[in-house]
Amino acid sequence: MTTAPTRLAPIVDPTAVRHELADRLWRLVCEADALEPRRPGEGVLRAGFFSFSARHDPDVTSLVHHRWLRDVRAALTMIDAAESLRRAELASRRSALPRLTPVSSYEAHVRRRAIAMRDEAYRETKGAPERYEPTLRAKLAALRAELPRLHAELRRARADNDGVRIEHMRFENADAASRARSAAAHAASAWIDAIAADPVVVTTLGTVPARLDDAANAIEFLRALALLAQQPPAQAARAIAV
Repeated sequence: MTTAPTRLAPIVDPTAVRHELADRLWRLVCEADALEPRRPGEGVLRAGFFSFSARHDPDVTSLVHHRWLRDVRAALTMIDAAESLRRAELASRRSALPRLTPVSSYEAHVRRRAIAMRDEAYRETKGAPERYEPTLRAKLAALRAELPRLHAELRRARADNDGVRIEHMRFENADAASRARSAAAHAASAWIDAIAADPVVVTTLGTVPARLDDAANAIEFLRALALLAQQPPAQAARAIAV
């Protein structure tokens, strides 16, 4: 007797799936927030994001619920698209950074110059060995006179390299924060799909929030969703309104 394929399929607990998605969303939002210093969002008020009601009238609440889901999905799509553009711009600006200047230690540089001068003095006095010592002393005296300038050039090159490295690190951190926001938006989309049939209606998003291309605004919206996902609806409503 052959077992029906449906009997072989694992039993998936929808509540456990939602909890797992909520935990992932919360972790990603915290990661994105930690990677980039947060400032107050412009045009996004956390207290006005969500309110809750029970599904009393199936026709009315279903329409409101689907409108809310549609607006949230549109907002998440906007965040993901904005972050993709941001990363492309970051990559372009990073590739335009100047290359690092190869610099050796000051002592090694001076030593190489002294050896080169010794070889020059030898070549110049090959036919008159008695002139070697005076010629070498004159060259070394000229090198000693150049030491302050050479030292300044090396310090300037090191400072320039440090500046380029700092810019590379800044772009790398910004890219990581952008990727974390995109990952949070994807996790939020999966969570929204998982709660689409829930009996609680989340309303009062109104319209898609403005300026979600701004990182701070995107984080405010994603944080509100993560808070909603982490807690029972009534608790989340009170927490968001604080």
